[in-house]
Amino acid sequence: DNEADRNVHLAYVTLLKLDLAFELATFTPTWTGTFPIGIYIGTSDLDIICEAPNLKVWLACVKASYGAYEKFQWEEGISRSKPYASASFLFEGLRIELFGQKVPVQQQYAFQHMMIEGMILAQASALFKETIPSSSKKEWVLSQLLPKCLGYQEIHTKHF
Repeated sequence: DNEADRNVHLAYVTLLKLDLAFELATFTPTWTGTFPIGIYIGTSDLDIICEAPNLKVWLACVKASYGAYEKFQWEEGISRSKPYASASFLFEGLRIELFGQKVPVQQQYAFQHMMIEGMILAQASALFKETIPSSSKKEWVLSQLLPKCLGYQEIHTKHF
């Protein structure tokens, strides 16, 4: 049992406390990011993506359920040529990010990105997975850490 596993467990407990699965059930809430693939770095937050056929309805549900939480904020915009709405807030010191888009969750960028990172980690040794949390700096994200762990000195990443 290592620190990353404990943090992943705490994130899961947070999901249960917030009752996200129930509150957002009609929008197929799906846990993405680094926690579900067993990685915790200093910048990790709890990411939930949703399929939101009607963004106004999704956002109204999110505001009603989580609008009173600390540092709650929301926005609407365009991501990869598709409209989205998002919200974030703090809960017990952990940043929660909710994202809704008129796209099935398996086709959303965050889900695909997580699956690619998960496949890389699944093929890597346990030692490789263990070095990510210990080598991470707070400002790094996993997509920057993987190339460093693979031995690349510098890599310029754009969304793939």
